[in-house]
Amino acid sequence: MDDVVAGAVRVVGIADADGARRWFEVLCAEPVGDDWDAFRNGLRERAVGESVDEYAVERFVEYVTYAGDPGWVVARVQEYGDSLTDLYLELARASEREWADFLAECGPVWSGREEDWAQFRDWFLHEAGARGVAERAEAFVAEAEGSADKAEVFRRHGVDVAADPETFPEVRLGDSGEWVEYLDRQLRAHGY
Repeated sequence: MDDVVAGAVRVVGIADADGARRWFEVLCAEPVGDDWDAFRNGLRERAVGESVDEYAVERFVEYVTYAGDPGWVVARVQEYGDSLTDLYLELARASEREWADFLAECGPVWSGREEDWAQFRDWFLHEAGARGVAERAEAFVAEAEGSADKAEVFRRHGVDVAADPETFPEVRLGDSGEWVEYLDRQLRAHGY
């Protein structure tokens, strides 16, 4: 399966297996044929009738349209037929791991200082797009920007960000353990 088809399978972002099954049944109910507009309109109607999330349908339509040849992409997806739900769940699990790995690696790059946020945010979103986790990164950034304490949002997601260095306790000769490891991670993350 090529990346475009895999992206089309997982782009809907439906959280549960039953919802994913209903979505793929709706998607595969009619062959795409040569008239993309008619297929797209029928897809939307069938989705409403089966209580499939309309935003999932729109994400799918937008994705396959952006891919360049929506009919071709849909036809390739439909070839997977009854195995689509299992394939989707497998891709979703892999996507979750990719996001967790990305956040663990890139989240600590932020200094924890508000004046560094805009630069970090732009880099973080760009990097997320390059690694295929843009949607999750956008949701994470929106959550952080909607909070009075961005660093707390990072902590809730298991990411330590540096606080103001002036508030750090002094490291003394003989100190070791988690604090020194934390400082080492922060220094490496900031290029020191």
